[in-house]
Amino acid sequence: MELKIRTRGGDINSARNLLDTRIVWGDFEGKEVHSVVHTIEVIEGAMTHGGGAPEGEYLHYKGQDTDFDQDGIIDYTDTMIHTAISMPGKVSLKVKAKVMFKDDVDAHAEAWTSYNEEFNAEVERLKGLHGPDQASYDFDYAVWLDENSSPAANVETHTVESNAINLEWLEDSDSDWI
Repeated sequence: MELKIRTRGGDINSARNLLDTRIVWGDFEGKEVHSVVHTIEVIEGAMTHGGGAPEGEYLHYKGQDTDFDQDGIIDYTDTMIHTAISMPGKVSLKVKAKVMFKDDVDAHAEAWTSYNEEFNAEVERLKGLHGPDQASYDFDYAVWLDENSSPAANVETHTVESNAINLEWLEDSDSDWI
């Protein structure tokens, strides 16, 4: 998987730029995507994205009300990212994307459902086995937890980043008034 980037709007007399990103799916081509979130990594300079979010803050740039197709699926291949340079000068940045695939989300949910069912069954079994003997219940409960690790807390994500792109904002305070 690869993330491509190019400028789509903005010029050197404006702090605002529009970046066009494209995910080249490679080996992941054809897998159903659950969601993709993007952020920027500033190498030089200072800038924000998405209306003021700092670098490192991931945002979901697709809208459920505007980007669904007729089947209710969002195509995350191309995404437009609005950026703003914080002060006149040069900025060098990369864009990063975290991709979650539907089969990973489904497997994660299934693992937690199964774990919770087993956990609840064990709690009921221990209650029936020990009755009011809280010390024995606590001991057996701790043993069960040690022997039955919970699934991962978060869904597996695949992170991809672009090459660096350079932007510039020149202060236009010395041009002629007309």
